[in-house]
Parts: sequence; structure tokens; C-alpha cells
Amino acid sequence: MQTGMQNLENAADHYEDFIICNPITGEYVFLQRVDGAIDVKRKVLKFGFGYLHSSNEYKVVRIDCNLKTIYAYTLGSGVGWRIIKDKRPYLLQSSSIFCNGGIFANGAIHWLESIKAWENQNVAFDLEDEKFKSVPSPPWEYYHALTNLALLGGNLCVVSRCTCDYERRLDIWAFKKAVINDTRALHPTVVVQEYYNNMWSWNKEFSIPTVYTRWYIPFAITESNELLLLITEYSSNKSEPIYVYCYDPNTSTLSKSSHTYHRNTGGKCPEIIPHLNTLVSLKELGECLENDGSSPHN
Repeated sequence: MQTGMQNLENAADHYEDFIICNPITGEYVFLQRVDGAIDVKRKVLKFGFGYLHSSNEYKVVRIDCNLKTIYAYTLGSGVGWRIIKDKRPYLLQSSSIFCNGGIFANGAIHWLESIKAWENQNVAFDLEDEKFKSVPSPPWEYYHALTNLALLGGNLCVVSRCTCDYERRLDIWAFKKAVINDTRALHPTVVVQEYYNNMWSWNKEFSIPTVYTRWYIPFAITESNELLLLITEYSSNKSEPIYVYCYDPNTSTLSKSSHTYHRNTGGKCPEIIPHLNTLVSLKELGECLENDGSSPHN
């Protein structure tokens, strides 16, 4: 589950602004720009936001895939953006189908890294030691699949959309830690690298047949293990409605709810971000709030 504060991006095609917002307290702050940075195309700028429990710190990570630079910003530290010297191949994908933000889970921010046209590698940036770690990926069952990361049911998930002519389906793999008395601990389905030990493995949680003309966006898992999705028709019509569906894996049925959303002014679907509410104050952390008039670190 995401932390209670959210990292927002500028919606323009070129942007270099980061906004940290606590929707519960209503506080928000624009982070200072990286020294010498210029506006870049959104597809080459990746970012992530997460909470480090061991030190009670909130961190923002910024990656420029063109310049091959990595920066980290710790809220309230007074240091600003720090350059990170750890290196990775800079082919990171957008983890979300909406933005270039990484998925925060298990103390790290995760992205998909392009290896080949049909294969992706899961990469994690550990917020504690601020280094990249390789994370195993689930089996790539389809060459013609659109994949992205998601946080569902509190777990890091890979969402895979098979677009083959002979089969169209939505598969969701969850990365879970096996309990000691679970046989998966003895026979993990995936060989795990150093960052996650062999107690972790990928498990296919859902496999849903899809319709060619529709776009499926899973956003939550209920306590009864039902999957909630946004479903809309492929259309250039910006007023095309978006419906909330519930998928029951026990009966393999999709049920449409009465909730309806509409696309934004750009014709894009809304993004639903699961998060935990918090009363943590950005001002008390040491950040200068917008329209507040106070100075940070007083």
C-alpha cells in the first residue's frame, strides 16, 4: 500500500516539477528543481516515492534516462536533491500505464526495465542503501503482451495483457512471501535473486478473458479476494464513460457496478492510487508549504 502522501507530476509533455501532497491534511509542496536540470520529455524521466520505516523518512527518486543521472530527495532533510552514483542500464519503462512513477512495495521502488522487445526485467531501488537490485520476474508466457507493475492487495504485481490473435486475456501475478508451512517455501516457482530471498515467489492470482475492443485497468483487490477494475471501450471519444467492474475468481464472472467515471480533459482514464491515510505534516517535516509563507527547517 502506498504511503499517505502522494507524488504528483506536471501533466505537460515537458515537465520538471514534483509535488508532494498529503490529501488528508491538504498540505502540498513543490520540490525545488534539480540544479541545472532542463525540461525533458516525460518518457525519459522516471520517478518514485516511498517511505523508509527504519529511519522514518520519505524519499523521492528521480531518474533521467537520457542523461543517465539518478537523484534522491529526502523530505525535511534540508539537503535537497542528492546525486546517486549507483548505475543501471537506463531503459526503465513506465511502471504505470498512466505515468512514469515506480511502484513502492517492500521498502523499495520498482520499475520494469526493457531487456528485449518482448521481455522485461523487474528492477528495485532500495530506499535504505539507495542501490538498485535485480528482482526476479514472473514467467513471460506471451511474446505479444503489454505489461506494467501495480500495487494490488498490498502486493507488488505484474499485470500482463495478452494481445495475441488467438487469445486475449488479463493475467495478474503477485509477488508474495511464503509462510513457513507453505510448500512454496520449499519449491519456489521462481529462482529468486539476492534482494528477495527464496521465501518469495510469483503466483498467478487472476486470469481473465478479455474483449478486443475494451481496455482493462485493475486497481484493487477486496477482502473477499475479488478484483476491482476500470473498463472502457477503445475510443477517440473523450466522453466515453469508464465503468467499475468486479471480477469474482470463484465464479469467473465480471459484474458491472453503478459507479461511472469520465475521462479527463485529455481523454485519458483517471488513475486510482491505493494509499494509507496519515496525519504526518509536511511542515513539521521541515518543508516549506505553498501559500504558507513559512521557511523550511525553522
